[in-house]
Amino acid sequence: EELQKIFPNQPLIFIDPVDPSRNVAAAVSKKNYATFIRASQDFLRDPREVFFFPNDPPVSKEKLSKILKSRETSIFMISINITFDLVPDIVYPQLRKTEMKLKKDLERSDFRVLRTDIWSKNKKAIILVELEVSELPKAKKHSGPPLNVKPEPFIQKHLNSEKTLNGPFINEEGRLMFEIERPHKKAREVLANSLNSREGFGKHIKKSIKEEGYEISENSEIIETAAESNALKFLGNYLTRQLPWYR
Repeated sequence: EELQKIFPNQPLIFIDPVDPSRNVAAAVSKKNYATFIRASQDFLRDPREVFFFPNDPPVSKEKLSKILKSRETSIFMISINITFDLVPDIVYPQLRKTEMKLKKDLERSDFRVLRTDIWSKNKKAIILVELEVSELPKAKKHSGPPLNVKPEPFIQKHLNSEKTLNGPFINEEGRLMFEIERPHKKAREVLANSLNSREGFGKHIKKSIKEEGYEISENSEIIETAAESNALKFLGNYLTRQLPWYR
């Protein structure tokens, strides 16, 4: 319990014998830790060579393009050049923090995030974000205060606003409502705003974006972006999501 307070939300803790304040297993995510446990359990039940030499995912651009189209989702790839010499156990926690901030910002704007993932190698970093749709309708429901709270400030704020489409009215649950314009209809805008502000990002990711900028690729564009970063295997693993010893 004491270690969990020092290293919160880290599934595996291995104290650096030289620096007690550092967890050398910080790069191990909950997903990878759980994958290791699942692999160990399956191997004990059915030991096979594939556990040590798994079959590779598809990496041809044609195959990946076909899989991408079949999903009928919207996938964004954010590419970042890391401007610091950092070991993986520093890069990955910061990338995860950045990944979670982007996810949170999208969800706050009513986008449904299916899945996210991160990758880094040779000072290149990638954040993948997959959404059900990349653009939402203009209209958005906006709920007012509960009945026991004075509604006048809420009504006055929205009654004559240029962003108001309808209202005020009472919905089926008895709640005071307006229908207003969304601040951002497109997911790319939400991502760009978040990346430009860099609020809540990992320290070195924030500095790298400030110094080198970033690139947002969408759908079919992500294949070329992945190829330029030598990340086609990562993309293949993402698009054919399956435990490697089942492949």
